[in-house]
Amino acid sequence: MKLRKLITFILALSIVSSGFASCSDKDNSDSQITENIASDNTAVTEETTSEEIKDNLPSDLNYNGYEFRIYGINSAEEMWFSEELNGEVLNDAIYQRNAEVEERLNIKFKFDMTNGDIVSTANIIKNSVLSQSDDFDMTVEHVIYGPNNTLEGIYHNLYDLKYLDFEKPWWPSQTIDELTLNNKMFLGSSMATATALEGSKVVVANKDLLKNYGIDIPYQTVYDGKWTLDYLISLTKDVYSDVNGDSKKDAGDIYGYATQCAQNGYIVSCDIPVLEKGTDGSLTISAYSDKMVWLVETLYDWYYDSVGTYVTAWDGDYTKVFKNGNALFAFAQISNIAKDYRESDVNYAILPQPKYDENQSNYRTFAHESFFCVPITNSDPDRTSAVIEALSYAGYKKVIPAYYEITLKGKLADSEDDVKMLEIINNTRTISFAYIYDNWEGFGHLFSNIFNGTGGSRDYTSYYEKRLKSAQKRADKISEAFQ
Repeated sequence: MKLRKLITFILALSIVSSGFASCSDKDNSDSQITENIASDNTAVTEETTSEEIKDNLPSDLNYNGYEFRIYGINSAEEMWFSEELNGEVLNDAIYQRNAEVEERLNIKFKFDMTNGDIVSTANIIKNSVLSQSDDFDMTVEHVIYGPNNTLEGIYHNLYDLKYLDFEKPWWPSQTIDELTLNNKMFLGSSMATATALEGSKVVVANKDLLKNYGIDIPYQTVYDGKWTLDYLISLTKDVYSDVNGDSKKDAGDIYGYATQCAQNGYIVSCDIPVLEKGTDGSLTISAYSDKMVWLVETLYDWYYDSVGTYVTAWDGDYTKVFKNGNALFAFAQISNIAKDYRESDVNYAILPQPKYDENQSNYRTFAHESFFCVPITNSDPDRTSAVIEALSYAGYKKVIPAYYEITLKGKLADSEDDVKMLEIINNTRTISFAYIYDNWEGFGHLFSNIFNGTGGSRDYTSYYEKRLKSAQKRADKISEAFQ
């Protein structure tokens, strides 16, 4: 199947599976996906798929050339701003998204993506709003410091804004549910950009190395709902070869799995609660459970006591190990694939992060995001909500397919299975409330604290007891802010 048809296939899948949170193992199966497409009676063409679902914005909205001001972190700039068409797929999709919204609503975007660090940017936004200055129509904020700012009461509740329609497929429902507490949501995450998709945590597999070891690429295992953490460990824990013959484990050897120790994605993918939300906006710490103890001990044993795992600290070279063809599987973000692996010689597959066990109903994809927010000093929040909805719709049509294309080019363009894996990943991606509001004080960043590059601790009970006071104080602060 050629690349153009693959992208078209993705768009069709996006439409028929717009109920993201309800995707079951059966829904994710190869046969069910095929049945859904057939029963939808949708002609699978780029033209029809992009027009099947429309937003509900009034056709007569006209903001008379208003300069719409977007301010935020510079790391998000490439997903929001494009100066001109240059023939690069993603750049041109972003340019076209912005141009479409500008023409449709008669506005002109002004992007100010600061070169300051993430902390100073958050402080500039906070101080501006607290001083009652209407400096920004919308802000784009860091995954931790943006949520911290919401606790200052400086942003609109997005549920109160007129034109945002969270029932539309460009608002992933798992993410909306996660970001909501006490019927309030102050952080926006839609398909206006591919930032959350780019920041999704996945597993990559070396197709050729798997073949050499007599292991099938586990596509069918994923479809069957049997892609679990125990299964991944069973495939990798004993795979090791001292390629360079120096009798020590290093980056030049072959491993079953390569990773950095501090990634927290398995808390989400194994569906292990950290904070439980009450209907009254209360938060209860639920981070101590048999499942969490199991996860800590299982990961520790896999990372540090099995021969087949190459583990580094946060900024280690585990990506190079996979890029050089020295690992069967590796932890990755989608951004690693697009920026690091696509130009490598590795013939790779992309898989979702595994589930806790076969009884878990859904795969869950832990994702990072650069959130957008609407300051309470905004002079016309209805106008801003119209712009955000239009951007989200246009991004769904243009940016998300373009991001798929740059991810798929080369190694993946010959495989429908890889397209379906990406569809599962995108449809189940979620922003963890416990993670983004944690501020390194609770349990959302557990593995950033308990493990390190050389080992860390396997004793979760002691860690939990020492951390509980800090975590409770943080939970109370969050809950109070959402009242």
